[in-house]
Amino acid sequence: MGINKRNSQELCSAIGRLSSLESLSLQSDGETGLSGHLDGLSSPPENLQSLKLIGNLVKLPEWIKGLKNLMKLKLEGSRISEHDAAVQVLGNLPNLATLRLLHDSFVGEEVRFSFSLCPEAFPSLKVLELNCIRNLKSVGFEGAAPKLELLQYSRGMGSPSVGLFSGLPYLLLSLKEFMLHWSDWRDTEFVEYLRGQLAENQNVPVLKR
Repeated sequence: MGINKRNSQELCSAIGRLSSLESLSLQSDGETGLSGHLDGLSSPPENLQSLKLIGNLVKLPEWIKGLKNLMKLKLEGSRISEHDAAVQVLGNLPNLATLRLLHDSFVGEEVRFSFSLCPEAFPSLKVLELNCIRNLKSVGFEGAAPKLELLQYSRGMGSPSVGLFSGLPYLLLSLKEFMLHWSDWRDTEFVEYLRGQLAENQNVPVLKR
């Protein structure tokens, strides 16, 4: 914690020497957060399996694409604006099994996630959490994430748009459960649409709250 311009280079140098590091959590509050402070990490620990980044990033650090052994990733307050570019980088991580995108991890007037930018995207993903991402307009899965078992979606007040999720029937070999955390839960048009999407999936995934 407490990463800033004064200590970031020393931190990056230290992390770069930890060749056996498997789990790393970095957090920085304030206006700049982590933005620009992780660029000095040119060669991250190749054995890293779990990574948590909490604080303003604006864009993903370049070195994330090299984390071939990464299994768990959590982003919170990252304020990433280049949605497609970030999703494409994450989709190419061969062993990523758990992806948690929390409050303000992605920002913009319209946030749209296409987990199907290429047919081979997210080959190992089993758990996806989307938690209170403002202005989230669409989440599509056509032809990607073939092993996704659990999809968690959390929202505060207000009703999501009916067509928010698409392609759920395509997850026919894996999806077991859709966990909906929503303070205003009731049988709205959105919930009925969601049930219809899940009913078209041959696994008949369970909708829970």
